[in-house]
Amino acid sequence: MVVTVLSNLCYILSNVLWLVVFIPQLIENYTNKSSDAISFNLILMWILGDLFAIIATLYKNVSVALLVIAVYRFVIDIVLTTQIVYYRLKYTNVETEFLLEEISTQTETSPFRFSNKTLFKKLFKYEIVSLVTVVLSTMLLYFTLPLSLLGDFFAWGATMIFMTSRIPQIVLNRRRKSVVGLSFNTFKMIIVSNTLYITGLLLPLYDFGWEYFFNNLQWIIGSMSGLFFDFVIICQFNKLF
Repeated sequence: MVVTVLSNLCYILSNVLWLVVFIPQLIENYTNKSSDAISFNLILMWILGDLFAIIATLYKNVSVALLVIAVYRFVIDIVLTTQIVYYRLKYTNVETEFLLEEISTQTETSPFRFSNKTLFKKLFKYEIVSLVTVVLSTMLLYFTLPLSLLGDFFAWGATMIFMTSRIPQIVLNRRRKSVVGLSFNTFKMIIVSNTLYITGLLLPLYDFGWEYFFNNLQWIIGSMSGLFFDFVIICQFNKLF
């Protein structure tokens, strides 16, 4: 009983922190009137990963708190994405395109570095492909796999996405040879929030044993690997490599 209460407390604290985790980055973007320091691929992978996590929690016998967290983080991802798209639309125009070409080797190759028409076309294609992929795979697997295996499929899919999601940001930082424009406080809070989340996941092991561990293995691996890459980004802030 005590372990369950502590686990839920960790989830709550992780969620509360995640509510404000992107505020320093949103302020940084607003101050600079730019979102170029953020890898858009990172955000897109977070959105897709959280979408997979939502589907997985619906089909797996796991804590309702995990579903709430997945939905919660999905909404926050959308908020940050909206601001990123806004700045890349507002401050990318005909007059500045030649400047973007000059620094293209230092910034991320992204569909959000061109004209508004191209931007909306590529964004629309991405959204359609993502939606069709999720819907078709869900329908196909629903009629061919037991619900538990369907949940495992999306859970491992989310895990693989989260395991690799930070890599585009790490690569972008190395290409730019700078982390200017990224908020150090945002990544610090992400680390604390994910640590609380992992703690909440691991605490019930005391009561439920290995069956619980293997049933939640996907979230444990995904969160721990994400935490590792978050530390890599922190190291980039401190210019350790």
